[in-house]
Amino acid sequence: MGSESSSAPSTIRSANAAGTIHGRGRKLRRWMVLTRTVSERRRARRTTLSPGSLRPRRLMRALALSAGPRRPARTSLRLRRAGRSRAVDKIAAARRRCGGRRNRLMGKLEGRVALVTGASRGIGESIAARFAAESARVVCVARTLSEGDHQLEGSLERTVATIREAGGEAEAVAANISEVDECRRVVAEAEQAFGPVDVLVNNAAANYFAPVAEIPERRWLRVFAVNVHAPFLLAQGVLPGMIERGRGAIVNIGSGGAIGPGRGPYPTVAEGRAVLYGSTKAALERFTQGLAEEVERHGIAVSCVSPSEPVRTPGALFHLEVSGMGDKGAPVDYMVESALLLATEPLEEVSGLVTYDQRLLTQYGLLDDAKGTGVTSPGSGYSDS
Repeated sequence: MGSESSSAPSTIRSANAAGTIHGRGRKLRRWMVLTRTVSERRRARRTTLSPGSLRPRRLMRALALSAGPRRPARTSLRLRRAGRSRAVDKIAAARRRCGGRRNRLMGKLEGRVALVTGASRGIGESIAARFAAESARVVCVARTLSEGDHQLEGSLERTVATIREAGGEAEAVAANISEVDECRRVVAEAEQAFGPVDVLVNNAAANYFAPVAEIPERRWLRVFAVNVHAPFLLAQGVLPGMIERGRGAIVNIGSGGAIGPGRGPYPTVAEGRAVLYGSTKAALERFTQGLAEEVERHGIAVSCVSPSEPVRTPGALFHLEVSGMGDKGAPVDYMVESALLLATEPLEEVSGLVTYDQRLLTQYGLLDDAKGTGVTSPGSGYSDS
């Protein structure tokens, strides 16, 4: 996982500020306008809670309110504020507000259908909103349909409502993608709602924190079912339509956990709690490049992007027991903009690419002072191939 920032926060520039990409002379559209949601303003007026001994849902609220009330503002995508935690709060609120906005300066996904798994909260929720802001019709998939169905805040109903309120198009499909039949149903309902899928984002992930000797067999199989088998089944479901149209993009969301510890001897005794999750993400990287090789000739790009640093999402905060996170979390914005690039850039530039968000944004001239995995520390072997 990434290290805490000790300098000024990284700056992600708007496309207008960046000008062109690698001298190709093609100007980028403005990415988005950040605003706060009505629900964020209502929450900001509440009394700030203390994180101590709170249940997970209330703990998330306490963290969201920790910076105190703020005046709703419009600002550019450039992160100007000094604190990374404040930047994360502002971007997260902006993504929820901006999702689906029909901005005339946008439209990179006009006429496209996107299917995003794990869209009830965190990275998936933000990607769904961002794609809708680029005029995609978005099918949002997760287990959590309504608030209260899960211990963490976030739901498909909230994601879809936010997109629709901003003028976008979205449908919710509640499903347990660890099951084969559910994956097939997801594709069928997506096509029934909007037509063949043009962009698949495999974001949903499961984990179980324990040494290998203590992991129950059913837990091991379920994590692989969600993290590896579901991307395979969903890709298999959407590929016929993509091949028929001669275009498409599959974006897999990876993790730095795919990078193993290397060979021994090992100087310290490891707890071994990341073996299961890391194994699935390593498999996803291999799956990415293998599938990319198979379908490139059909005009379909398959890629994988992982966070260079931990992303400050509700799930990450909960699993890291929150208290030690502080300002370490990187903005979800980095992963969102990276996913958009991989879904819209030319096939020859992203086909088979296994990369990291800050590395990718730096290569496109959209991020200053990048750091973390793939930048200041090595990435996986697949990212260097």
